[in-house]
Amino acid sequence: MTRRTAVLLALALLLATGGYALGRLTAPLDTGRPPGLPARAALPQGYGVAAGFDAAGARPADLDRFGPVWYYDYRFRTTDDQPGHSRLLLIEARSQATAGEIAALARTRPGHWWILGNEPNDPHQDNLPAADYARWFARTAAVLRAADPTAGILSAGIANADTAWAQAFVAATVAWTGAPPDLDGWNIHNYLLDGPDPYDTARFQARILTFHDWMVGAGQGGKPLVLGEWGVLYGRGCCGRPLDPVERGLAYMDTTADWLESSGLVTAWAWFTLRSGGQQFNGDLLQPDTSALSAFGDHYRARVAAYAARPRR
Repeated sequence: MTRRTAVLLALALLLATGGYALGRLTAPLDTGRPPGLPARAALPQGYGVAAGFDAAGARPADLDRFGPVWYYDYRFRTTDDQPGHSRLLLIEARSQATAGEIAALARTRPGHWWILGNEPNDPHQDNLPAADYARWFARTAAVLRAADPTAGILSAGIANADTAWAQAFVAATVAWTGAPPDLDGWNIHNYLLDGPDPYDTARFQARILTFHDWMVGAGQGGKPLVLGEWGVLYGRGCCGRPLDPVERGLAYMDTTADWLESSGLVTAWAWFTLRSGGQQFNGDLLQPDTSALSAFGDHYRARVAAYAARPRR
């Protein structure tokens, strides 16, 4: 039996059972694309929105308020793509999505980009050790490749842009499959909640620089880097933090966004979030229970418009 035949048989078993085993594969995954396939959709660039906590997901009218933003939400099963806005599809590892569900959706969204997992290194999100995430990622990526060879695949948003965790993920994948992760780009989240100053723009930049340097050293430097979540969490009543003046958050948005636009290290970046509802997070782009822009939303819309009007090289 050839290696490719063994892999195809393993994938067929996964699709038939609709689930994932965490045991070791008998052969490394071989997911090379056949020649002659149409190109995948371009990865979105510039400003986007991470739409969490709203039962309706990202509604067209909400997205349209910000102009040409890309977006993603946490409901890949239940929400349609919104016209006029590029969408990344996110599958949380904790969603218990079956291989059959993922394959069926991928066949209806040819060429889409997918985020595989959400903060696996955060105990409040997917909460997986690097080795367990590596096995889940490898199997999920293989299902996507089989269903849609034109799909683009991003890593989960790695909390705190943690290079040690990213390296552990790569090492575990190599140990299990014999090759680095089968992904087309890396995805990080960058909040500053684990230090004394959540508005420390120098630390914000340093984390991204460190992750970019790690990508180069790990042989991943030719792949795009996405900042899947950034913003100013807490400071609006959540989590025992006092209220923060909105002016401080707007200054943070401006300084970090200016750097993202000019550094050339990050392909696309998404502010979190549209509205946090009862969570009372800071930085919501929309007013609670309405579609009116908040101070953050008004500021973000102006930034999107200025960026969209600027000539591209």
